[in-house]
Amino acid sequence: MSVTIQTTRSSALPDWVASEIARKLSNPGSEMHRFFVEYSESSAGSSDSPESADFPMSICLWSDPYTDSLHCLGWVSVTQWDRALSLQGFVDPDFRNRGLAHALVSILLVDGVLNQEVPVAVFADSFLKIAKDLSFVDIRQYAKVADGWIRKHPNDNKAPEGLGQE
Repeated sequence: MSVTIQTTRSSALPDWVASEIARKLSNPGSEMHRFFVEYSESSAGSSDSPESADFPMSICLWSDPYTDSLHCLGWVSVTQWDRALSLQGFVDPDFRNRGLAHALVSILLVDGVLNQEVPVAVFADSFLKIAKDLSFVDIRQYAKVADGWIRKHPNDNKAPEGLGQE
């Protein structure tokens, strides 16, 4: 199994990668899903691409030895969100729990796209864990509410003081 992780810009994504992300590597109805659907329907890098189509990202490509074809297994993007850098991504369900999302964020650190001192916004518990593992200093977690997103307090998931203590 030959796997490659690389950084790129969304405006430089090959059409087939944007199409795979739109089809199977994003949550239907999400902002990123809509972005990649629109992007894959336009020519990558052309003047018809979505205006916000230039953000850093890392992608994982797998070369299938049986069909001699490439597949995208996952991606992570870095965009601006509420005075922080937003970490968003998706990994093929068949390849989860193997450290792939962690590696995708790590390569963005190695390439200098991210810095642990800059505030990061996360929207999923899996990315909260990765941000903590990679020692980001200012992690801002958001939760989905009916009319958008709300910032969670860092202690929202902890039991109230005194509970569970002898």
